[in-house]
Order: sequence, then C-alpha cells, then structure tokens
Amino acid sequence: MTASSPPIEVAFPDLQRWAAGNAGLPYVWTFAGHGAGPHVLVQALTHGNEVCGAIALDWLLNEAFRPLRGTLTLCFANVGAYQRFDRADPFGSRCVDEDFNRLWTPEVLDGPRNSADLTRARALRPLYDGVDYLLDLHSMTDRCPPLAMAGRRRKGVELAQAVKAVAGARHVDADAVSHY
Repeated sequence: MTASSPPIEVAFPDLQRWAAGNAGLPYVWTFAGHGAGPHVLVQALTHGNEVCGAIALDWLLNEAFRPLRGTLTLCFANVGAYQRFDRADPFGSRCVDEDFNRLWTPEVLDGPRNSADLTRARALRPLYDGVDYLLDLHSMTDRCPPLAMAGRRRKGVELAQAVKAVAGARHVDADAVSHY
C-alpha cells in the first residue's frame, strides 16, 4: 500500500454462494420481471480490489431483489482478481493478468492472445452483447471527489453527465470521445 492510499476497511463478502449463477455463466444471475422492459446488467468487480459493487450485488441477491418489468442481470465480472485480494497490496488484485476494462475491443476479444481476464471477458461477451443497458460499478481506493465515468462513445458521456447531475458527482471522467 502506498503512503497516500488509505486502508480498505470494509468487509469483503464471500461470493462463493453465488458461484453457480442461473444464467449459464459462473457468478451471473438473471431475473425477468412480469412486464416488458429493457434488459439491464449491473456489473461489479471489473477490478478485484473494488469491493463496493460486490457488496451491492451481494445485498441485492441476498434480499431476492427482482425487477417488476424487463430483465435484470447481476454479474460479478472478474472474480478471479477478487479472490486474490490482499489488504497489504490492494492494487495487486486489480486484475489477474491484465486490466479487464481494456479488453473490450473486437481486436482484443477476437485476437490470438490469452489471459485469465481475457478468458472471462470472452465468456461474458455474448451476455453483454444482448443487454440494453450496462451499469458498471467501480469504487476508488484513493481519496477523490465523486465522479461519473464514461467511455469513448458520446452516449456514454451523456449518460455520465446525467448520472453526475442526479448523484451529485463533481466530475465526469471520459476517454477521448468519438462520434459513434
């Protein structure tokens, strides 16, 4: 841990009870509401040291939360990294081999290389391709003002700005924005 990094003082839930999933993928749970609506996926554990999303999904599953309309999928994404967490080295469990956030281009997903993180991303890809909305929950280890993150697409920036307005975030962090 660096001198500037505060200790992570929250309990990490035991996610093993959610390992079987119900959607044909480990640690992925899908529930359909009675009415029509969008398919929303809420993802935790893009990075193994970002426990807040795992706490939220663990709570939703434990409380048997179900949508009234549409479909809700709850996904613990990079469980392999999470299982390696070491409080003495929180950044050491951010990923297993490579950053899960940087795997989502066709060139990488369809390319020849292999890693534990890439194997999991490839397994989740068909699920992600079939959802209408994806909310990727991250948590910060270092102190920073509240923020909403966006990718490279204009719609991501627009969504992050809307979340910023509703949730009280002070900043929107975006990669270089393309126009598609």
